[in-house]
Amino acid sequence: MNNAVTRIANVFANAIFGALAVLFFTGALQHQLKDIKLDNKDKQAVMAQATDLGNAKVPEHISLNNKILVEKSYHESFISAYANIMRISGFLGFLGALMAVIFIKNKAIKKE
Repeated sequence: MNNAVTRIANVFANAIFGALAVLFFTGALQHQLKDIKLDNKDKQAVMAQATDLGNAKVPEHISLNNKILVEKSYHESFISAYANIMRISGFLGFLGALMAVIFIKNKAIKKE
């Protein structure tokens, strides 16, 4: 039973953290794109790559100057999203350890 619950929890954690990574990446990328002068069509093309996270490619029709800025935006947005996921993971690990300390009692030691 414990093995099955662990495997199911891993699948859910990967799915949830993957969705959060895309969400954080998209939000950070939108924030980064505010400083780049792109028309709406180009912004949509750049944002369409957001689901690829670290593998996002700059669309071919973007000018060279903007291409460099968009690549930098992809990189910085990925780092930001990854940092947020690591912070959440660290907090959940700490919370799990705290709950173990509080709720798991060894009754055999108290009896002696």
